[in-house]
Amino acid sequence: MEFRRLRYFSVLARRLHFARAAEELHLSQPALSQQIKVLERELGVRLFHRDRRGVSLTPAGLALVEEAETLLGRYDAVRDRVREAAGDNGGVLRLAHTRSGVDNLVQDLVARFRALHPDTTLSVVSGWTEWNVRQVQASAVDLAFVRLPVAEPGLVRMHLADEELVAVLPAGHPLSRTRRLRPAHLRDEPVVFWPPTQGPGYHDAVIRRIWPDGRPKIVREDPDAEHVLAAVAAGTGLTILGRERAARLHPKGTTLRRFTHPRPTVGLWATWSRTNRSPLLEAFVELCESPHVTP
Repeated sequence: MEFRRLRYFSVLARRLHFARAAEELHLSQPALSQQIKVLERELGVRLFHRDRRGVSLTPAGLALVEEAETLLGRYDAVRDRVREAAGDNGGVLRLAHTRSGVDNLVQDLVARFRALHPDTTLSVVSGWTEWNVRQVQASAVDLAFVRLPVAEPGLVRMHLADEELVAVLPAGHPLSRTRRLRPAHLRDEPVVFWPPTQGPGYHDAVIRRIWPDGRPKIVREDPDAEHVLAAVAAGTGLTILGRERAARLHPKGTTLRRFTHPRPTVGLWATWSRTNRSPLLEAFVELCESPHVTP
């Protein structure tokens, strides 16, 4: 089993979307599909379910995810240390974005860091909070952006910002005539959500803020915001997203509505290992502590 194919698997397991995974890997979609089939033949198991609703991991695929992350994390750490020792560049800083994060804030931090450290190579991946935390623990990344504070031993955390949550409704929904919503408006409405396994902390936090009784009427789950919003546009139900991301994606056939005060929010945090002594990590943390863009 080649590391190259293991990395292809890891990216697809995180994205659960062949086109987006192929784009991240700088491959064509057919090439990625072929490489995954080769890996499945090598292991003698099926790693992904593929159907009209998208891509999902099989039990064998789920079992491989954590092992793949550990192996790739160790490989990347050794590679980066060797390159730094050789003095080939200004070092490597490895970041993990959260897929539901505050885009403008993170992009601003990264852009400012690039300007301050032009000789540094930035290696950036994107995943949900639970996956990002595992990447930090496996030393696969130096710092991860996460949706909630983490309590795992050995990890440092820093609160960066809070983002407002909004409701995304099918166009023409009766609630779209209401200028400001209250959580009670959504009590019996059908809801399209993402699987809790992709970010249990964020998933539960959104439910606590919008449905305090913990009982939303979830009628469908989809793996990412794009699929969730497509279901909303088709009239399947409504959903809840961060305001910035909802405004950026906002597909035809949907309507955004804010909530009354106090508006519900979720936090964005940064986390890293207490034992990571990288000067580049220290520099990035200092940048996070300085005044920055507010979402």
